[in-house]
Amino acid sequence: MAVKDILKQIEVKTTGLGTNPNIQGERLLNQDGTFNVKKTGAPRNLNLNIYQFLIEMSWRKYIVFLIVSFFCINVFFSALYYFLFESHDFTGLEYENAFEKFCQLLFFSVQTLTTVGYGKISPDSIGAGFISSIQAFMGVIGLALASGITYGRYSRPVAHIIFSEHAIIAPYKKGKALMFRLANARNTQMINVEAKVLISMIDPKKNDRLRHYYYLDLELRKINFLPTSWTIVHPINEESIFKEYTIEQLKEIKAEVLVQIVGFDDTYNQPINARTSFKIDELVVDAKFKDIYTIDQQGVTHVDLTKLGAYEHL
Repeated sequence: MAVKDILKQIEVKTTGLGTNPNIQGERLLNQDGTFNVKKTGAPRNLNLNIYQFLIEMSWRKYIVFLIVSFFCINVFFSALYYFLFESHDFTGLEYENAFEKFCQLLFFSVQTLTTVGYGKISPDSIGAGFISSIQAFMGVIGLALASGITYGRYSRPVAHIIFSEHAIIAPYKKGKALMFRLANARNTQMINVEAKVLISMIDPKKNDRLRHYYYLDLELRKINFLPTSWTIVHPINEESIFKEYTIEQLKEIKAEVLVQIVGFDDTYNQPINARTSFKIDELVVDAKFKDIYTIDQQGVTHVDLTKLGAYEHL
């Protein structure tokens, strides 16, 4: 028996998504691949939470976070120097007003935190030296932590697989098929890309009122290379659930198409994966995807990813 025949006949019981529809929300998977679940009451691990927060935030927010943190730390220590010490506690501290004094202490704080060495101003008392030593130590630790987190962000394998916003039911050979498109949004080389597509539903053939999961047979489950895009096709034949139930019936039994993509990023030499799902409301019947390829005068193929989900009704 062929592998695809086995997959069609066996119900999937290892998804980990649960079978009780009463404890599940609007959908199992969000379109961005995140699970539609929020956890509360978990044990608090501050170190893990901060690390996860810094690793997962966007680069723009991360850079802003570093700049704001650097500024706030220096303002804090500048305020300590300003209110706790006098001018004679520092060598070379000259000013004409309070604002100029604070600015000079702010520059002194930056020099201390970054350990670049003192310029005109340096501590000249035990108290000022003690505080500046603490700040210098914090600067060394902070630089090490920021470097480690920044490297972790760069080295973390992140899939940039994008999917069409809708799946369509389009003509296929002498019948129809469920189709959706995906592409690698990065200029990296992906090889050995495999797709697993399941459908989740409350099976009316079973009287348990539980959610069940079944593999959908695909035209191709695996491709060797993904340089452009990939249209995943589920033929709607006599054995297909989409042949057995109408769209309205699939809505009633809370059907949802779950997609998992696994591949190997040859550039980073690491495996990556991506997920998404399509609710029945996100299926477009009797449509076809628009062409997204053009070839320039040099014979190079161009893929317009902005049109990845573009379709037209038949």
